[in-house]
Amino acid sequence: MIPPAYKGRNGVGNQAYGTVLADGFLAALWRLDETDPDTSVLTVQALGELGPALREEITQEAVDLQTVMSGAPTHDVRFATFVDFGD
Repeated sequence: MIPPAYKGRNGVGNQAYGTVLADGFLAALWRLDETDPDTSVLTVQALGELGPALREEITQEAVDLQTVMSGAPTHDVRFATFVDFGD
C-alpha cells in the first residue's frame, strides 16, 4: 500500500524504484550501486521517520539482498537521499 502522502514517489514513468515496506506500507526507497568491484553500496532513502528498530531490520535485509544481488565481497548500507522530490 502506498500512503497518500507518498503517492507517485515509488517511481518515475514506467521505472519503479526499489521499495521498502513496513507493515505493508511504503516506507522507503532503495538503490544498489556497484561503482567499485569490491564493494556494493545499497542506499536507503526513508520517506518518513524510521525508528531505530526498523532501521536495524532494514539494514539486515539490505545486507541479505546485497549477498544475493551483488558479487562484491564487501557490502555497505547507507541511509541517505538519492531522489529529490522537490519538497
